[in-house]
This record gives sequence, structure tokens and C-alpha cells, in this order.
Amino acid sequence: MRIAALIILYHPNEIVNENIASFIDLVEKVYVFDNTEKEKKTKNIITIKSNKIVLFQDGENKGIAERLNTGLEQALIDGYEWLLTMDQDSSFSSNYIEKYFKNVSMFNKVESVAIFGVNDNRKAVPSIEYDEFEEIDTLITSGSLLNLNLANEIGYFDEKLFIDSVDNDYCIRAKLLGFRIIKFKNILMVHQLGNSVHKASIKSLFILKKHKEIHTPIRCYYILRNNLYLQDKFKSQNIALIEKLSNETYNHIKKCILYGGSFFKYCKYLRKAKKDFKAGSMGKINY
Repeated sequence: MRIAALIILYHPNEIVNENIASFIDLVEKVYVFDNTEKEKKTKNIITIKSNKIVLFQDGENKGIAERLNTGLEQALIDGYEWLLTMDQDSSFSSNYIEKYFKNVSMFNKVESVAIFGVNDNRKAVPSIEYDEFEEIDTLITSGSLLNLNLANEIGYFDEKLFIDSVDNDYCIRAKLLGFRIIKFKNILMVHQLGNSVHKASIKSLFILKKHKEIHTPIRCYYILRNNLYLQDKFKSQNIALIEKLSNETYNHIKKCILYGGSFFKYCKYLRKAKKDFKAGSMGKINY
């Protein structure tokens, strides 16, 4: 089983070296794409000395989808069968990633699986039943193993999305073609979703503080706009999953507004998200 890995950077810090180290020994190649803008370009941030690492830097933020497509295409050219896609803030313990790859290599009818994934829930209780799995509808990009043998049939990532819902779109298209999405429930990955805050909201009259994971107003712009795009893209398919994803989107945005502390800024970007979607303005936000 030939596996390459891909990691996308955006204003990273030195911790990214520890995260890469958590999986580099188990893959043959690591494609590192730096999305940091030219004037703030990452310099000498990757200190791991390994001929496995191939670094791409062009001083532009081209989003997630385009970088995934470039890495996917390069992995196919280089003859790899699987592509491990990682965020810069994600990592594995050596035990978990070894079990993960072993599970994939021994999986029954592996050719029918478009994507394997793991559990990124920090509250998950570890178990020794490492091979226990469930078939699900979507997986996040980080920690996923893409079956490159199916990539051309499924199609590449939708670059109109730029960031957010890129993974959902790919999973939906894979499922529509009859391929499976498999999650190993007891393989755990360390992953940070959004920014952690400890704040009170108007719901508790600003008295009771709670820990919440939220996104910035600009990120909420992408979350809303791209969800509207998916609703429209798959409207003729009558997919129940789209309604579920939409409900999750609106609930998350509501949480961000309540705990983000920038009510008017959120409103500004959410209005722009709706306006841009209606105008067909996709890709990177045009300020």
C-alpha cells in the first residue's frame, strides 16, 4: 500500500514540525503546500530534515481545494495509491496511525471505499477495538485517506468552494456514485476545530461562561456561502444529508454570533455571503 501525505500551511508556527513528525515515518512522501501570502511568507518553518518532504511555496493563498487538487494530481503522477490529507494543527500518536494504516490495508472490499477517516472528537474514550468502524456520510479533510484509484471517477475537489465544505462536496459525490465513506471509531486524531473561547452570551445574560469553538466572521462567510452553493448544486438529487448539513451550518453560525463578540462584523459578512452566492461570486472572497 503506497501512501503519500499532503499538509496545507497557513501562517503556521513551529508546532507543525511535531505534527508532521507524527505521520512522516508511515508515508513515502509528504507534499507541503504553503498558503501563506507573499508578504508574510513562511520562512524556514519546516525544520524536519527529510528527503520525503516536498515544499511548494508561491506566496499566494489559493485555498484548500486547489492545493488538494495539485497534491492529488502529483500523487497520481508519482504512483501512489492513497493520499493522507492533514491540517497543520492535526497529529496522530504513533500507535494510532500504525493501527489506522493496518486497518485500511486489511479492509474487506477496500476498492469500494472512497475515503477512510478517523475520530477527531477530543472527548472520545479510547478503546482497544481499533478495527471497529462505521459507514458514514461525510468526513473532514484532516486525517482522511483518499483512494486515488477512484479520484478520476469521483472528480477532483470543487475549487469554487475555496475553503469550507470542500470535504462535504467530495463525500457527497462519492456516495452518489455508490462508493463508501468509512470511519474508524477508535482511531483518535488530535485536531483543533476553530478558535476556542471561554465566554458568556446574551442567552445567559452574560453571566455564565462556556467553552465554545467558533470561527471568525470571514470564515463564517465561507461556511454560509458554500453551504448555499451545495444546496443549489445538489437540489435535484433530493439528498437528506444536505438538509442536515444546512442545519449544522446555521447552528454553528448562530453559536459564532453569540460567542464571537463581533455581532455587526458577523452580520456584514453573512449578508455578503448571501449576496455573493446569488451573484455567482465564488472562490476567494472579493473584499
